[in-house]
Amino acid sequence: MTDIARGRGRTGDVELGAVPEVAALGNTLTDLFKGLGVTQAAYAARIHVDKSAVSRYLAGRRVPPQAFVDQLFTEITRHRGVSVQEHVKEAVRQQRLDALRVTNPDAYELDSLRAELDRSNRETYRTGLLIESLTDALEKKQREVEDLTGDLARQQIDWAAERRESADRYVRLREEHDAGDAAREELLRHIEGLRSQLAEALRQRDRAVEHGQELRGRVLSLEEELAGRQGYDVPDLPALEEIQELLRELWRAGDHAGAVRELVTAAHARPLADVLVLIDWLPAAAAGQLVADSARMRPVPDVLAVGAHPGVADSAKNQTALIEGLAARLSPAELARVCGAWAALPGDAAGLADRTLAAAVRGTASLGGAREVLAPVAEAHQGTFTPRATGRALAVAFGKTSVLDTVLMVLELQWPALIRWVTEVDRLPIGIRPSSRFLPGLLDLGPETRVAVVRAMAAHASMRSSEQFAQELYGEPGHERRAEGRVLLEGFLEAGEAAREGFARELRSQTYSAQLKKVVSRWSSARPTNRP
Repeated sequence: MTDIARGRGRTGDVELGAVPEVAALGNTLTDLFKGLGVTQAAYAARIHVDKSAVSRYLAGRRVPPQAFVDQLFTEITRHRGVSVQEHVKEAVRQQRLDALRVTNPDAYELDSLRAELDRSNRETYRTGLLIESLTDALEKKQREVEDLTGDLARQQIDWAAERRESADRYVRLREEHDAGDAAREELLRHIEGLRSQLAEALRQRDRAVEHGQELRGRVLSLEEELAGRQGYDVPDLPALEEIQELLRELWRAGDHAGAVRELVTAAHARPLADVLVLIDWLPAAAAGQLVADSARMRPVPDVLAVGAHPGVADSAKNQTALIEGLAARLSPAELARVCGAWAALPGDAAGLADRTLAAAVRGTASLGGAREVLAPVAEAHQGTFTPRATGRALAVAFGKTSVLDTVLMVLELQWPALIRWVTEVDRLPIGIRPSSRFLPGLLDLGPETRVAVVRAMAAHASMRSSEQFAQELYGEPGHERRAEGRVLLEGFLEAGEAAREGFARELRSQTYSAQLKKVVSRWSSARPTNRP
């Protein structure tokens, strides 16, 4: 936390418009609002906000949430057909922060951090576009150099052939060669300049990413600190029983928009205990919306408590709403930390931990990124939940292109329970011969790694996936490395029988391949009864 004074502007002062910064913000918003050509009541109905709240914001008696300001920009853009200029948006955002600074320092600090994080994310995005542009330009110039180098080589050949025939021809070819050589040198200088620019752009991106990660950490830390305070940004609220009665009346009157507004307010402003009571009391659809809004707006410790609440932990729909709300605000690494927190809780939070980790995996762009997300959870919490959803997310995101690499990553993390779900999702229909998903890469591995993969598959893959893996190890007639695959197949049968009694018998009953049935039968017959 910073050293900003923790005093608050008095609510009465704000309501009377006695705080100059709030009044100035209201004047600016009113000037922008006039361009829409609608009444305040009509606008309030359009954006599903109470008309009295719109009146207070425009009159400078209350500081509106940033979402209200952003929605106003959106409506102005839609009405005029032209976007509000960025410097105007930035000026209004700063004016709002100035108003918060004197009325609610806590909210000012948090919103300032969030604004800085948004700017950092935009800078990261712009730098990414620059990197793409420079990379394309560099590749284009390199192709030009390659083409020009080929032309120069051909000119050298023509030069040698024509030099003997004609002096004039020799002079012309020499001039063309010199001109081409000069153009090539110029292209090489241009390429060197592009490489320098690209290196600087990559450094800028890395700095922006690092700054963004630091800001996200500070935002989360501040949210957690404010969550532990009493009375943070909580307006005077009616009793919970009054809210429940109001919701009944709104639903009876068909005013669903009004009910949604009350639930959004509850998700953001009411005490956590009230939110948990409402989750149990509300109809399923409304409860799911309240859970999602709570995940988006409440501090992370509150969200963890919501996830551990039986009304969420025991409902797949509420779990989905919670995870989607969190995924909209947290990075994959932060989602993984939340997963770890749920996995460590007693009770039935294991399914929620698994689905949260799956959402984190889906948010990564590479297998390396997925490994960074999974590693801390694998080290501390892998034994506390079954990674069914996580394994399926891995299979869908990366297993389709490289099942073997995904399995190797899982083994590196020492989390073999994931193998079942990684391979199960990608299994083929019964009776379809598998393509070479494993064997080519498997045979190129070192002997120890190769054996580790075979043993892990035997111990942890489902029988259907095991049958397809065995069929691939059996190989196709005429394959140049079929003999190596047959050796691995024997090792697979050994490891499977050691891990699961009756493995070979069940594998034989699963397969539709007559050849594989014979191989397994011969192996079983030759296997001594006292063999371990």
